[in-house]
This record gives sequence, structure tokens and C-alpha cells, in this order.
Amino acid sequence: MAGKYLPKFEYRAIAQFRRVPTEFEEIYNSPLRLWKTSKTAYNPATITRNDLTNFFVLNPLGGVGPHRLDIYAKTVNEFLSGGPLYQLARKNGLEITNQSSAELVKESTKLYQAQKGLIGQIFSKVGDFHRAVVKHYGSQDKFFKLANFIKGITEDGLTPADAMRRANFYLVDYSEVPQLIEWARKSPLGVPFISFTYGVSKP
Repeated sequence: MAGKYLPKFEYRAIAQFRRVPTEFEEIYNSPLRLWKTSKTAYNPATITRNDLTNFFVLNPLGGVGPHRLDIYAKTVNEFLSGGPLYQLARKNGLEITNQSSAELVKESTKLYQAQKGLIGQIFSKVGDFHRAVVKHYGSQDKFFKLANFIKGITEDGLTPADAMRRANFYLVDYSEVPQLIEWARKSPLGVPFISFTYGVSKP
């Protein structure tokens, strides 16, 4: 990439990979991630509110109303079978724009790391369960974005890139937030869940 231009979001994404967090940041971020996971992926009320908001508010704003059961049925089929439309959506960023990817990127903390003997077996199973819960939570975002993407491709004449761009606009793209929002999300003085508030404010 030397000597080449990158749009700012792509550059920031790569720069974040290059930067190694300090020990203090890791000490702070680990419990923060665990706390946020408990308030989101492990919280039935949050999951229910997300689904209702996506189904009755955000996706209808993006053109996929609750009455479009045919679109949702096709989405279920693509989602479960990993069909061609699902694969096309993945190639255009479906996997990297949901909250589980952008905010819950570490699927386990030191609490779930492998130990020896019987304790290791127990914590290994807890870690597997934790990863499954986080993956399920992230799948909600992906499902509704995929529904919007499918309608964009099959009915609205959008290119795959434009269809995914529209889905991310109406259903929150957690991978692209201003640096101020990023700071507020992680800062002890900030607002941990501000990414969602910022994301839904646009549509």
C-alpha cells in the first residue's frame, strides 16, 4: 500500500490493526467488553427491543416494511443455507458492520481462557457458550441488513455495493463512526452505547 491513497475509513481500519493497545487499555477494555456483553447479548430485553426496532422502524425506513414477509422468508432461507445472496452480501461487508464484529470483537476475556484440568474443561465450555451468545446477538443485525440487501438487489436495481451501503445506513454501520464517537464509546467519561444512538440518528 506504500505511496497509495486510502479513503479515511479504510485507513483508520488498517491503522487500528497496526496499533498495539497498551497494557492499561487492555486492563480497562476487558471488563468494559464483558459489561457491555452482559447488557446486550445476555439481555433478553435488549434483544427484544433491537428486533422490534429493526422490524417496525429501521428496516421500513429503508424500504422493507413488516408486511414484506416474502422478503423475510427469502432472508431466512439465504441466512440458514448460506445461499448466493448471503455470500454476495458477505463479500460486500455484511460481516464487518454489525455490533458483534465492531464492538465485541474479542469473543472471550481472560475469564474464559483455557486453564488446566477440570477447571479448564468447565471454562472451555463457558467460553464456547459465550461465543455462541455473542454470535447470536450479532446475527440479528446481519439478518435485518441481509433482508434490506436482498430487496435492494432483487427489486430496487441496486448494485451489491449500493445495496449494502443502504442497509448499513438504515440499520447502523458500527464499523464507521467518527473518532469523537469512538472515543466516547470507550472513554470512562463517555457513553458506552453511543454508537447505536449515533447510527440511528442518521436515518
